[in-house]
Amino acid sequence: MNVDDIRIAFDSGSLTTLKIVLGLILFGIAMDTRLSDFRLALRKPRAFAVAVAAQFALLPALTFLLTLLLGVQGSVALGMILVACCPPGNVSNILTHRARGDVAPWDMLSEVLLVIALPFALGLTVSHLLPQVAARTHRVVGSCRSWRWAGSS
Repeated sequence: MNVDDIRIAFDSGSLTTLKIVLGLILFGIAMDTRLSDFRLALRKPRAFAVAVAAQFALLPALTFLLTLLLGVQGSVALGMILVACCPPGNVSNILTHRARGDVAPWDMLSEVLLVIALPFALGLTVSHLLPQVAARTHRVVGSCRSWRWAGSS
């Protein structure tokens, strides 16, 4: 089968399911996040800058080199590089809007609020106010705490 012949189309039900799953994932991540994590991130701006540089410069460059090394066909190489250049998550919508790109501002804002901000805020709130509930759900949603900012304990 030729990769160029594959067509993917999401219907509205699939997109709704995807948004719900993403919201649940963010809720789970927030349940394992502490306010001290944000303070630590603010105290380590160099780590943040390295992550941003890696996402927007290093990853696309390495992907380009990988396509050359693997000798993949043009459409696959283009797809790989395009995905590597895309900002993660809804950051792409925000950047497009800031650049006065063609986005529907209310649709974008409501999606960011409902899929990202609301589940994350709810997770942080539950984690802060009901730590015993967060500890029990920790077993279900897994742990993000194993990853730490460089130099943190």
